[in-house]
Amino acid sequence: MELSEKTDLKNDIGHILKTKRTELGLKVSDVSKKIRIRDAFIKAIEKNDVAALPDSYYDLFVKKYADFLHVDLPEDEEKKKQKDMILEMLTENENGKKKSHPVAEVFRKVLLFAYVNRKFVIAFVVSLLLFLFIRHIYFILNEDEKSDKNESMVKIITIESDSVAVRDSFMIGDEYNEPFNLKITTLDSCYIYYFTDSLAVKEQMIVPGTDLKLSASEVIEAKLGNSSSVEIEFNDAKVAPDYKDPKLSSAYIKVTENGVQKIKRSDKVSEYLKNTYGLDQ
Repeated sequence: MELSEKTDLKNDIGHILKTKRTELGLKVSDVSKKIRIRDAFIKAIEKNDVAALPDSYYDLFVKKYADFLHVDLPEDEEKKKQKDMILEMLTENENGKKKSHPVAEVFRKVLLFAYVNRKFVIAFVVSLLLFLFIRHIYFILNEDEKSDKNESMVKIITIESDSVAVRDSFMIGDEYNEPFNLKITTLDSCYIYYFTDSLAVKEQMIVPGTDLKLSASEVIEAKLGNSSSVEIEFNDAKVAPDYKDPKLSSAYIKVTENGVQKIKRSDKVSEYLKNTYGLDQ
């Protein structure tokens, strides 16, 4: 056998794999079961019959077969020629002299890597562009949604009524109300039932010299046992005595961000009185 024939035999991938399999005492069927590749495809690989394998699967099947046998395969001659050609193109200048600049060397390696792994690079670039496109669309839609939400949330209100001092207008959102304060001062002893949006119904006796201070962001409702004996301040401004009932003595009030108003009854306080004391009002 001539030297050239020996060299070809050493680079014969199919022969290398078949020889290694035989040395290990493995049958084609044994390999097929382990790596889950059909017997016919393994035989085709050992015969270097690329046409007998599914399109684009030759390299994958060969690598899987070689990894199973722990065989280092020689580099494909055609690919080696392509790499050598690229190396020559990237490292020679017009005079045929080698470039030695570090930047040129790095650039050469990057181009070589991109060419050899071009399928991976193309897939990565396409995935990156798709991600950026989806991200861009998401931000556009999200910005529109935020704009619509902000426009619907912002409103301007002015607290103004006969019983509340005029305050400066201010902006608030639908989902947030500026807290307001209510202060009840007694001139004579007074029993009060009250609740806020953050408190359950409570009852308290207030004697002269003490104050009941409440804060809420939505609503306060109270029953004043002796409405004529109390003074009310809303956000540090005195309220006109429209809430007082000199005939019936007791009175219900409701307080919101718009001020204090007299009401016929408070369902929540009335329910509390009925459940606690059996009083049906």
